Amino acid sequence: MSIIARKDLAPLKAHKFRVGSEQIRPPQSTREQVKTRRAAIHARDRGLCFYCLRRLTARVRCLDHVVPLARMGRNSYRSLVSSCVECNTQKDETVAEDFLRGLYRDGRLTASEHTGRLNALEALAAGKLRPALPSKDAKDD
Repeated sequence: MSIIARKDLAPLKAHKFRVGSEQIRPPQSTREQVKTRRAAIHARDRGLCFYCLRRLTARVRCLDHVVPLARMGRNSYRSLVSSCVECNTQKDETVAEDFLRGLYRDGRLTASEHTGRLNALEALAAGKLRPALPSKDAKDD
């Protein structure tokens, strides 16, 4: 029976893994699909942070899990939103509703903005805020 070293199973980066002496990466098409989906989610949120409604630039935007992965969240368009780095860091493993309540209490959201964000969360969970993904047919043209 051979013993496999822990370092041989540990991920190197988010999308790279080492098995034995071989580094394994997902196929190029998978990386392109992830990049396309990320861009579609940012476009769906119109270049604004989902939480604080701040205008985002490419340098300060990231994706955030509405339901944190640590709380059994998923990597689905229903659980991913465009977020500024500040909100993403502050939210950490907090549920989105609680984080939004904190932004409202701190005066970073008005009452109407808070209500709008809670309504957007409901729409997101119901699947009503789908990102617009390019069709395969458009890619072939």
